[in-house]
Amino acid sequence: MNRTCTQRLMAGDTVAPRYAHSLQSMTRSIKSAWMIALAMMTIAATSAAAQPVRRQSTRAPSGAVWVERNGKTTVKRGAILDYRSNVIVVQNEAGRGEPISRDDVVRFEYAKSAPHREADQLFTQGAYDRAAEKYAEAMRGELSFWVQRQQQAGRIWCYRNLGKDEQAIDTYLILARNDRELVHLDAAPLAWDVSRVSPNLERQAAELAQRGESPVVKLVGASWLLNTQQRGLGVDTLKQLMLDGDARLVRLAEAQRWRIDLMTAAQNDVLRRAERIESLAPELRAGPHFVIGKALARLDAAPLAAVHLLRVPYLHGNDDRLSAEALWLAGDVLQRAQEDVESKKIFDELVNRFPGSAPAQRAQERLNTGGR
Repeated sequence: MNRTCTQRLMAGDTVAPRYAHSLQSMTRSIKSAWMIALAMMTIAATSAAAQPVRRQSTRAPSGAVWVERNGKTTVKRGAILDYRSNVIVVQNEAGRGEPISRDDVVRFEYAKSAPHREADQLFTQGAYDRAAEKYAEAMRGELSFWVQRQQQAGRIWCYRNLGKDEQAIDTYLILARNDRELVHLDAAPLAWDVSRVSPNLERQAAELAQRGESPVVKLVGASWLLNTQQRGLGVDTLKQLMLDGDARLVRLAEAQRWRIDLMTAAQNDVLRRAERIESLAPELRAGPHFVIGKALARLDAAPLAAVHLLRVPYLHGNDDRLSAEALWLAGDVLQRAQEDVESKKIFDELVNRFPGSAPAQRAQERLNTGGR
């Protein structure tokens, strides 16, 4: 399973803004949706992290931060004192904390404990059950609060990829209480493509939407209600959140509304909303790109739909289930457009990358019947 820049949480990386700019330029010049996907994978590979350094027994882990300013890249080394929504705090040679804007950070890495490194490796291998256990073990021995939050976020991603949505939500509620700046907002278990919600999950979601202790918790609850009998409660909650002071939550609440608004929207309306995605941090774009891509696929706008859908598995997330569904939709819409070569490559990728998933099974059936 190829996880490079998409696995920022586990590797400790951030995506350089220049990669996003390169992707926009390439998207304009490449006609084939499958070639766009290959270009995405190439860009992702250029931002892969270096080998992790060994963790020393101190409260703050040692590390390095690659900083780019005015076209020049420098490396700041020292203890990583904190990892916040807008800055990374590094201990300088004078022993004081030096805040570095995350907008200037190309990459950062830090020394991890043995259980933490093992958890990351298991996650990369797709062994999510064992990875979740190792993250929990790493948390018990971790002295740095910000690293504990990283490990907790890792557990949430494990539960999400295992389909343990209620457990993912319960774990996120714990993280949210200790993550007031929403550093790990990308780990919030939002629903983006849900056809069925269990009665227990629906009750939990309704409780969060109505009485959640923070706006992000209410957002999580509302997202799971949109495909239930309590859609009205979900929509009302999203309307309230669109007035929130945190621009990130406003944009995500808007994108959740798209799941309903774009069911019957014309192509120009869909594309107008798509322009707003760029205002989100890269790690928050997977769900919105999926919603836009799905809406464009409904309209049989194959190349445009494929561009948005293929961003999900290759650039913007750790969500295996959403990535698998995005690959399926991309292959399907290209096949309907008689782009059989490209659709076959995408179906092959889906079957190989996410074997056993429902989208992979549908893809294999198409491949077995010659693509029809």
